[in-house]
Amino acid sequence: MERVSTGLPALDKVLGGGFPENSITMICGRPGTGKSILAQQMVFANAGPGRRAAYLTTLSEPFEKTLRYLQGISFYSEDLLLESILYRDLADGLTAAGLEGLLATVVGLVKEERPRLLVIDSFKAIGDLTGRSANYRSSLFELARLLSAYSCTSFWVGEYSEVDSGRPEFAIADGILELVNQKRGTRDERYLRVVKLRGSPFLPGEHSFRIGPDGLEVFPRSCLGATAPLDCGEELVPTGMTPLDALLSGGFYRGSNTMVMGPSGVGKTVLGLQFVAEAARRGENAVYLSLQEHPGHLRRTAGALGLRLEPEGGGQVRILYMSPVETLIDEVVFRLLEAVDQTAASHAVVDALGELAPASWDRSRYTGFIYSLNQALKARGVTAVVNYELAEQFRTDRLSQDCISNIADNVITLVYTPGATLGRGLRVVKARATVHSTRQVPFSIGVGGLSGIGAPDAGP
Repeated sequence: MERVSTGLPALDKVLGGGFPENSITMICGRPGTGKSILAQQMVFANAGPGRRAAYLTTLSEPFEKTLRYLQGISFYSEDLLLESILYRDLADGLTAAGLEGLLATVVGLVKEERPRLLVIDSFKAIGDLTGRSANYRSSLFELARLLSAYSCTSFWVGEYSEVDSGRPEFAIADGILELVNQKRGTRDERYLRVVKLRGSPFLPGEHSFRIGPDGLEVFPRSCLGATAPLDCGEELVPTGMTPLDALLSGGFYRGSNTMVMGPSGVGKTVLGLQFVAEAARRGENAVYLSLQEHPGHLRRTAGALGLRLEPEGGGQVRILYMSPVETLIDEVVFRLLEAVDQTAASHAVVDALGELAPASWDRSRYTGFIYSLNQALKARGVTAVVNYELAEQFRTDRLSQDCISNIADNVITLVYTPGATLGRGLRVVKARATVHSTRQVPFSIGVGGLSGIGAPDAGP
């Protein structure tokens, strides 16, 4: 089945490659959810020499107003508008000639202009104004037949809600795409959902998106795909901390994930910086995702500790900063994997995972997100360190907090040790398929990062 791209690679992924060619898709949602922007984004993405597109408005926004708003979005092109895109306002014809006259106008336009892509916005207004007369369904069926005969992929946009699902256009349409702007706590979250896509596979569930100066940006739901985790063999990756490597019998297995847990200020960020600096020193690339500190602050910390994130002739460390205030949980995975793929990174650090908990309104979804993130990194052979902050300053008995530590291959805890002078201790709690010491050992933070890590005991 041939596909029509939406112009958004991430949305094409959700749709299994795009919308089926010559299909009819309804784009539904309440006012302000982004329906018209998405429809126009697809029009500009598909229009070009020999590929006409038409955007027909009924009783939504006048053409002049639509054009004024379009000029502020990056996908707008005056050349395409003049040469390959037809905008027409059908409001007057709809009120004067009724349903039959309007449909005759649409059919005549399709026959004359032969657009490959057609948008009618708002289609719901047609049914509302004509009162969904007795011949409404048969007229829609005839319109659908003619659009298919002229090889036209069409989109019927409307302010439909769940109570409208019994309308005949829902049965005639090949696909239904729902856009939602949902209030969750003090924030608004936008997502889209494929309700129906006849004869075509698609990614189910809610997929987050944003509306910005480039139009819609979609972040597919983080879910484990068909790609199996990469078999990285028995190679051990040094951590950059020789005593810690001794505790682990040589380091982390390549492609494994390690959770570093501990209270604020104990050294989790330093350990992560040390880990990626060691990767760069060996000539490998790494991505450091920070959900707490700005890249400038991290580079200052690394410089003060003598950690070189971009050594001469070595690898590079890309620091990716995302504010947790308005972060979409699926966007985090999207941005991180995008950076990993762009840099061919073999190492990654997420600092800190707990910052994402408020962004997930569904706690079970949060656990699934962490699992999917780990599996996506494993599938790329990426060795990952994930930091997680514990509220307790001197306790380590809540290692299954939020039911996430069981997902990690390795778990390392960093703690404060009370006394006349506040000290720090490190313990390898868990290391799958590795003979390791479980004894808590002291360490300090200074030039070079974590140092003074005590020698392991004789046994595991």
